Amino acid sequence: MEEALNVGKSELISSKALFDIGQYRDSITLSYYAMFSSALALLLKKDISPKTHEGTLRQLGKEYVKEGLFSKESYNYIYEA
Repeated sequence: MEEALNVGKSELISSKALFDIGQYRDSITLSYYAMFSSALALLLKKDISPKTHEGTLRQLGKEYVKEGLFSKESYNYIYEA
């Protein structure tokens, strides 16, 4: 779980740096992976380790959104990305 969270933080920092120098496409890609890594960290906290991106999103919805622990608005951002 810690590793996934650290990866997400690193991706977010890199995404910001890329954005600041005008590398928008790569910034968007790393922004997505920052969200994905953070979602994975939440699932790993519950000992859930999905095999796919889609599985990660489904499990995040089931374990956190339906339980009211993660906002539907934030979930929609990740899902739409």
